[in-house]
Amino acid sequence: MLRHRAALDWWCARAAPDLSPAPRARVIAALVLSGEVPGAELGPLFSGTAYAPAPLDEAEAQLARALSGQALDHPDQPRSVRGNYPDWLDPYLGRRFGEGLEAELASLNEQAAVDLRVNTLKATRDAARVALVREGIETKPTPFSPVGLRLRDRRPLGAVRAYRDGLVEVQDEGAQIVSLLTGARPGMAVADYCAGAGGKALAMAARMENRGRLLALDVSPRIERAAPRIERAGASVSPTR
Repeated sequence: MLRHRAALDWWCARAAPDLSPAPRARVIAALVLSGEVPGAELGPLFSGTAYAPAPLDEAEAQLARALSGQALDHPDQPRSVRGNYPDWLDPYLGRRFGEGLEAELASLNEQAAVDLRVNTLKATRDAARVALVREGIETKPTPFSPVGLRLRDRRPLGAVRAYRDGLVEVQDEGAQIVSLLTGARPGMAVADYCAGAGGKALAMAARMENRGRLLALDVSPRIERAAPRIERAGASVSPTR
């Protein structure tokens, strides 16, 4: 719904200009335009019984009929609708990205990759990759982080031995790069303010080779979630709230 809100609102305005693009209208448009539910078959879903939403009124039923057979994308849609961003941003984004704008914006609607950071306190990237392969998990090196692996397929990792043994930690490549750019080295005293659950602090601990002092600080209770991660990683980090 959020990824395609601009297109849904565009279709609602085109097919039913007198119907406000309220959440229900967007849901109806999303169901029909995705092809999951033909417009004529929406009625049973909106029965009003148990947890089902209230029945469609005549304007909503007309919207469903008008959208039947249509696709989410349409050649008449302006660039901001195709990219799902506000109209006022168009000149700024156009200057920044030029002809690559639509590709850049389309990438924001794609499912994010799952990246792992190899815990170099316990394994090299190659060794961690081999350990994951033994458990049927295929990865490839991240393009920029020298300690990152990218899953080829999304899957839960809680029961994976390489994860439970602390060889890898779930962390997107961007966060890995931020941790690397701090320049944390063995022997330093480092304070990670607003540490959250400690992901970047763990990455810096590995870069420091557990030599020095590293404080992970946060006023949020999230910092308490760092303790089991620190233990699993074998890292020397002091989480402090």
